Amino acid sequence: MTEVAERNIILEGITKRFEQLGNNPTFHTKREKAFNELCEKGLPTPKSEEYKFTNLTKILEKQFSSFSKGAASINRSVVEKLKIEDLNVHKLVFVNGAFSPSLSDAESLNQVTITTTAEAIENNNEVFLENFGKASKSNNDEFLQLNTALTEDGAFIQIDKNAAIEKPIALYFINDSSSEAVYSSGRNLIIANENCEVTFLEYYLTEGEEDSFSNVTTEILIDQYAKVNLNK
Repeated sequence: MTEVAERNIILEGITKRFEQLGNNPTFHTKREKAFNELCEKGLPTPKSEEYKFTNLTKILEKQFSSFSKGAASINRSVVEKLKIEDLNVHKLVFVNGAFSPSLSDAESLNQVTITTTAEAIENNNEVFLENFGKASKSNNDEFLQLNTALTEDGAFIQIDKNAAIEKPIALYFINDSSSEAVYSSGRNLIIANENCEVTFLEYYLTEGEEDSFSNVTTEILIDQYAKVNLNK
């Protein structure tokens, strides 16, 4: 199969996934703009300086030949694999891109407002809609456009003014590729209000033998005197 044919398969899979997304009219315009820009530019080729040593076509072909998000069967023992000894954290767990309440324990924190990206989109959350894309508006990377076009879920976190969050907030992105190849797309928006202090951790893991690809974007808006640490 030629590279052109392979890239057409990928674009067809992306298009099918995009067409399956809910049509919240307010947010969908943001997805649609990114989708149209991605279709116009296409994904990076080996001629792109940043990706010249990576054959993205081969990597993505299997993930988008089927646009199913895949079934997931992740339990707490899998999350425990990512645990760092003697480090206590508040956990937000996403499996194949979707929030898992049963594996998470950070929904209720003092001085922190946590919701999911999916809920923020569904409820037309004004703060989310106003700030989505602000931190990345000057970034034209194709994978950011792909992430925006296929945004479904992730974490939307607001830290109150003057809050000092003692334990880190950990975001776990786990792909279950035990039955089929998986592409997951998480979009996180963090708003750190004035003079707050917080640490975030991001963990990534694939369970299974099939191919897996995670395309996660985290935007952080930091107000004056706020201190935010992000460790991946």
